[in-house]
Amino acid sequence: MKQNQKIVVSSILFLLIMFFGASTVYKEEKQAVAGVSGSVKEDSDIILFYGVTCPHCKNVEAYLEENGVAERVDFAMKEVYLDKGNAALLAEKAKACGRTGSIGVPFLWNDGECISGDTKIIEFFKNRISEE
Repeated sequence: MKQNQKIVVSSILFLLIMFFGASTVYKEEKQAVAGVSGSVKEDSDIILFYGVTCPHCKNVEAYLEENGVAERVDFAMKEVYLDKGNAALLAEKAKACGRTGSIGVPFLWNDGECISGDTKIIEFFKNRISEE
């Protein structure tokens, strides 16, 4: 009986550690994106969908931060790996562009236009900045 209790207690402790670890990573990622999204709007015609651990998303985020894009272009950022509501919104926007099946990030919605991939999204923001 004592062996079973040890297993149960160990399992509960493991789950608690995993939960708090995941929530800490999520908070840290949100704070890291805050540097990019200081003036990013919650609602906008332009939405950048990203994932907290996506390496291509990190490329886009680095470009946005290094070039002060959030201060120059009105856009929203939505994390999709940890936020199911944002993931559903991504699927809805992708479907509106005729895309079905697996949808990856980074993904940019520009008022009816869909752009995928870090290179194309960075190019989109470069063009937006040059239009100023």
